[in-house]
Amino acid sequence: MFGVHVTDQNCGIVHLDMAFGVNGGLRVTSKGIYVEEEIAMDEEKENHTRESDNEIMPKQNRKIRLIPDFLIPSLNDRRFGERLRWINEEEGKLQMLWPHKNSSKWKTEQTAVFQGWDAMKGRKVADGAAYYTASKHRMSRALQKLSKSSRPALRELPSPDAKYKCFQLLGRWR
Repeated sequence: MFGVHVTDQNCGIVHLDMAFGVNGGLRVTSKGIYVEEEIAMDEEKENHTRESDNEIMPKQNRKIRLIPDFLIPSLNDRRFGERLRWINEEEGKLQMLWPHKNSSKWKTEQTAVFQGWDAMKGRKVADGAAYYTASKHRMSRALQKLSKSSRPALRELPSPDAKYKCFQLLGRWR
């Protein structure tokens, strides 16, 4: 089986939906790539298709999580360069550019990590001072939630440079 479906959605954004394989295969959508497999329920019932646990990207209807869905992949593929990088990967230590908007050297590119998180969460990435401030605030709140829970997933570390915030991943994320 091979199929391609292209639809034109809001603002001219094109979504791609393809499926490959017989009795299993690969499904590519605008939201990610999934491995599909056939599962026999029993001899009397038809085979049913389900998405495998080996998905490459998050499910469209699953809640997107900051650490496994955004931070770790972004760190590993160096998507944001020096704006988000490992300090010590073995210890789970990372550094994130944390620009101060009132700085004379402030540029919109410095907020790329915050914009990337907004885009992954499905928020509209806009232009304007209010958007950049709100985007940074949303990232800050997401990080705080992870550090202040009963089982913290990360903690903030002292940073030698005021332009950056440093964090250490804890527990299963290390």
